[in-house]
Amino acid sequence: MIFDFVANVSVDGQVIQLEGDAWSLLETDNRQVLDREFLDFVADRDRQVVSDILFDVEPGQAPLRFDVTIVSGTGKESQTTIFAAPVFDGGRYKFTRLAAKRKDPLAIDTVSGAEAFNEVMESFEHKLQAAIDSNQAAVMSIFSVEGADAVATSQAGDRLQALLTEKTAGEVCRISDSSAVLLHDETTSADTIGGAIAGEMEGHGGLSTYSLELSDDTIDAASRMEMASGVLAAAVQPGIKLGSGTQKLSDGYEQARGQVTAAIAGAVPAISFAAQWGATDTRVGLADIPELLRRWNGGGKQGGAMLQDILRSHLEAVARVKPDGIPVCVPIHAASLMFLEKAEWDGFDLMVMPVGLRELDEELQQDAATLLSTQYVMVDIADLAHCPAVLAQLISAEALSFLRVDMHKVSKLSDAELDSFKQVYDFCSARGIYVLVSRVDPGRIENLIERAKVIFLPETYLQNQA
Repeated sequence: MIFDFVANVSVDGQVIQLEGDAWSLLETDNRQVLDREFLDFVADRDRQVVSDILFDVEPGQAPLRFDVTIVSGTGKESQTTIFAAPVFDGGRYKFTRLAAKRKDPLAIDTVSGAEAFNEVMESFEHKLQAAIDSNQAAVMSIFSVEGADAVATSQAGDRLQALLTEKTAGEVCRISDSSAVLLHDETTSADTIGGAIAGEMEGHGGLSTYSLELSDDTIDAASRMEMASGVLAAAVQPGIKLGSGTQKLSDGYEQARGQVTAAIAGAVPAISFAAQWGATDTRVGLADIPELLRRWNGGGKQGGAMLQDILRSHLEAVARVKPDGIPVCVPIHAASLMFLEKAEWDGFDLMVMPVGLRELDEELQQDAATLLSTQYVMVDIADLAHCPAVLAQLISAEALSFLRVDMHKVSKLSDAELDSFKQVYDFCSARGIYVLVSRVDPGRIENLIERAKVIFLPETYLQNQA
């Protein structure tokens, strides 16, 4: 990642060293930033969070990533992603190194986090499937940290995962900042495990445990896998509280399913906007929902009732808050597209952006393209460059409306990959397909603009240019 600036902030909060160009965010010369309080450049509503990060430092503390509103010398606000790494010398805290990058709301930064989650979850679900197929007397327990703020919760989650991995023989998987799931046999209860690690979790907030018995002779293995995967997916949805104690799998599944729709319906999805170059009244929205970028097994292609409920509820929530007359796109993992029937997709007044097409086999890629053939679709250039059959099918059906280009990713391509991307870009542009650009590189954007008939850029970028 290319940062706008990197600052070393002393133990008393002053900027003691500055690298890069601070002007784009702070509108102040680098020399005038030195010896200033870093908090002077932070919006009032975010100062407490940044203050805690700078002044409440513990030895061995891991680097943090957080979003904050930076205020420039002229009062202009910019949403910024900051990476904070405390630096120690012989156990003594010396300063914190802050790396800042303007946050592009169209960048879908949650994709990289979802990809990492999908990788570890795939391994865990294989072990879960094996335990269910073999009819082992297995238990799936979810441990959650409670009562801490966002930064402290993430640190506590790190500690929780490490302790479960160190002190149990079961399979551990981190499912959120605050939660981890453990697959273990029934000879040890989750309460016993929780009690064994509670002392080492002191100071990190309370610890809750929720367990499901996976063995049940009255339910076939495929249905049990569908239920277990569904409960895991429910556990990471905003607003869900599974409770505590141990339950039968079927009971826990029905209770979790009863919570999902109401919890998601109460959320207000954030929608970011891009505007057309040269005609800024023409806009398109992007609703980045991290939970939709995660891939769940679900026991089969259709994902089961729980996963269908989750998918449907998120789409309905976006449809409820989208502005009239402005198309809004929802990025979603390509494997989840098959969780709903084509007729249902046709009923949503939303554009869909399949993510991770390259991860699917050719048959599933074709299924996804067929499902989207009656939709208005946005597809990332990286997926289309690697899935020519999907590109051909969407073009043939006149379903491809937007090509999305992440300039930060394009800048890292090899020459061969770049040639392939250029071919897709020019092919789509020549056919009048709109281009949406995120993480704009000012030095290279003119070339893209000249080669596209219609190009959309982040509203924040256009406002800064103006």
